[in-house]
Amino acid sequence: MASITTNIPECSLGDCTMPVLPKRKYCSDECRKNSARRRYRKGESKTLHDPTVEERVEKEGERLRQNELKRTLTQLGRNAAKREQYVDAIKSVLDPFEPSEVFPLPPFSDDPTEVDWAVCLSDWHVGQYTAIETTDGMYEQTVAVTRLQVDKLLSALTYIFHESQGKRVRRLWIPILGDIVEGDSMRPAQLREIEIPVVKQTVEGADLLAYFIRSVSQLPGLEEVYVDIIGGNHDRTTTKPGNAGLGETDYVDTYAWLIGEMLKRAFSNDDRIEINNHESFFGVRKFGGLRHAFEHGASIRGGGGSYGGIPFYGIVNAAQKYESMLE
Repeated sequence: MASITTNIPECSLGDCTMPVLPKRKYCSDECRKNSARRRYRKGESKTLHDPTVEERVEKEGERLRQNELKRTLTQLGRNAAKREQYVDAIKSVLDPFEPSEVFPLPPFSDDPTEVDWAVCLSDWHVGQYTAIETTDGMYEQTVAVTRLQVDKLLSALTYIFHESQGKRVRRLWIPILGDIVEGDSMRPAQLREIEIPVVKQTVEGADLLAYFIRSVSQLPGLEEVYVDIIGGNHDRTTTKPGNAGLGETDYVDTYAWLIGEMLKRAFSNDDRIEINNHESFFGVRKFGGLRHAFEHGASIRGGGGSYGGIPFYGIVNAAQKYESMLE
């Protein structure tokens, strides 16, 4: 008779002979806990006594010393790496310098370059009186202030001329684009906003323009000076706009035209200066290789739309008309 013997594992707890499932040590959770308790009791029996306070302090001190030693070693390693970087950087600086190739510049010429200058003058409003109290202390406007402004403009031009060494200004164009005077009859309240009447404004404006032209004509090397004069809306002789927004009876019915005639007589003996006193509200000239059409702007209407107070559409439309005149 044959017999079959099967080895069934028993519980790992010493006094328990119950079988256990495969891959397990204990037959139940209770046996597992009892085994843990026995191991704990065996560990307590091996300990002769609890550590004293001094022993605990010494053990904690040793742990802190080991941690401090680890931090010190780590910091030393970092410092060594930094020193290597510093040494490499210093070596790279101390290595022999190899200059780059010099960029070839064109040879310097003693002959100055000839250039053309254009200085536009307009809206001086000679005779306007604006008290500083009415602008919250920002500015004031009087005849004396206008004279100072002309002097500042001359100083700026002189500075620009001396800073542009190597260039020679042979031709100068001065378009005078209107409103040199403030006027006194554009509106009823204007008489309260002027310092001198318009007839005196005209004389003062002509004197200031002559002073400006005479001063810039002293630039070294200047051979030709062209002056163009047109009127503005403040140059009207009456309150009505009339033709082209200027004179009531004709294009020349402006104080700007009177100023132009005074300038023509003032510089009639200077062959370098050409005064062109236009009898229209616009002018044209070819200068500096370009064709120019110019006006004060009183004929440009803002009804077609504007941005920031500037009638861009009116300006573009007027420019297209003037462009056809230049063709």
